[in-house]
Amino acid sequence: MLKFIKNCSRVKLYTAVVLTTLVSSVFLLTVFTRADDTIDPDRIEKLPYEEIELFSVVYETIKRAYVSDVDDETLVRYAISGMLSNLDPHSAFLDEKDTQALSEQTSGEYAGLGIQLSMEDGLVRVISPFDGSPAKRVGIMSGDLIFKIDDTLVRGLDIDQAISLMRGRPGTSVNLSILRRSTNESLVFNVTREVIKLKSTSSRMIDDDYMYLRVSQFAERTASEARDIIDKAMEEQEIKGVVLDLRNNPGGLLNSSVDVANLFLPQGTLVVSVKGREENLAELRTSYNNAIPENIPLVVLVNNGSASASEIVAGAIQDHKRGIVMGKQTFGKGSVQSLIQLREQVSLRITTALYYTPLGISIQATGIKPDIDVDTGTVDLDTATNEDLQVREIDLQGHIENPSGNDNNSSNSDEIVIDNESSTDIRDYQLSQAVNLLKALYIIQN
Repeated sequence: MLKFIKNCSRVKLYTAVVLTTLVSSVFLLTVFTRADDTIDPDRIEKLPYEEIELFSVVYETIKRAYVSDVDDETLVRYAISGMLSNLDPHSAFLDEKDTQALSEQTSGEYAGLGIQLSMEDGLVRVISPFDGSPAKRVGIMSGDLIFKIDDTLVRGLDIDQAISLMRGRPGTSVNLSILRRSTNESLVFNVTREVIKLKSTSSRMIDDDYMYLRVSQFAERTASEARDIIDKAMEEQEIKGVVLDLRNNPGGLLNSSVDVANLFLPQGTLVVSVKGREENLAELRTSYNNAIPENIPLVVLVNNGSASASEIVAGAIQDHKRGIVMGKQTFGKGSVQSLIQLREQVSLRITTALYYTPLGISIQATGIKPDIDVDTGTVDLDTATNEDLQVREIDLQGHIENPSGNDNNSSNSDEIVIDNESSTDIRDYQLSQAVNLLKALYIIQN
């Protein structure tokens, strides 16, 4: 049993940009915290001898009767993996190979295709291709189902095996055969593997006076890059409003999400609290002056591909009434995983806490409910998100229930539903509605 720390000063909050394997098996960028891995002998419960005896019987039966010989190390690791994976979708046993993959991913660079994946009915579902990735450039879209990787059928493989087939040396290519249910097409894409260096921020001006700021993940330099963009724009012209686009942002570094929230919230503002099994582990607050003055209207765009750190930012802005959250309900990844090293290159990733919005609301398995619900509407292929084909935390087998028992995250304002049937010739309907709202708010304020 883990001996948890008595106060937040003993918590070393460190986070990782990592594609996390889930049992259902969504790959998400998630938040990690380092836990004290010492064991308190006084808190070790009495061993369940009957269950251990049952385990030993099963173990010996496999050794004696299974069709082929399995060595002891493999069986023990299978048993440990099963024990962890059945706790919840985010806990896992990391062997040497997994630890090496984690190290590559947390460095922010890895050789691959740049897509978030899950398993669905034996096929690999594309949650979202990363901005600027090889997968996105060739036309792979959210909701696509991969049924063959080169000449290997996906059905029968687990998510790790499928990912392994897609990864390889930079410059080599792989053929992905996909089913696109939105158009009932079967397509083949040849994708060249690259070292993925994800660009986490981008921006442009809309109608000259309104800033569009896209954050595709929360990496180490995301906040500083965004601040540079904002500072430069404000030096050059008047900014009448800002759209912060967190759609299909799967999360990332916890500290980075706090720093991004800091761009819009005053110094000392509570962004997120982390609460474990027995106590409040930490409260994270903004630490410097905000870059965007509070009198500049803000709209945050989210959808059900917005997860983890994205939900921290959206929840903080919503709870403090700093801006209006618009779009679709978010994914609902509200748990914190501790990485506990057992020995060199072998560790446990185990869920030890939940994070809460400033008003004390857990978004686990519920997500952030937008203040204004807006469907995707009419979009082109580059901006399509195909909301109906996406999954959320609550859809994952074995997910942790929300501690409040809520089906939906409560909003501080009445939900407004915008009818999108009137949209014509609009490439990004949600964005257009966000800009329209900013224009209205600017007129009201001035």
